[in-house]
Amino acid sequence: MLANFSASGMYFYTRQPVELGEKVFVSVRLSTAPIAGEAPPRLAVYGKVVRIEPKVDGTYGVAQPHFGVFNLSCPGIPCELPNDINHLAQSTGTDRFST
Repeated sequence: MLANFSASGMYFYTRQPVELGEKVFVSVRLSTAPIAGEAPPRLAVYGKVVRIEPKVDGTYGVAQPHFGVFNLSCPGIPCELPNDINHLAQSTGTDRFST
């Protein structure tokens, strides 16, 4: 679950353990409701974990500054992640995160 998103980074909760310094790849849906009949906006974000806060409910609060942010919701335009982002997600196994 996304808790905070800014121009420089994000803070989110996950049930999956992460390590400090781990490169993570996150798909962020900015709304749960369609806007004017279109799918909610989505972003692909990647970065490195700089803070982890274990919570009493078994989740982890994770702080991550952005290395890159890509729009996945390009109406009428084919949207694909650049090859380096796909490679990062595949090679590090970090595409398991979704918010």
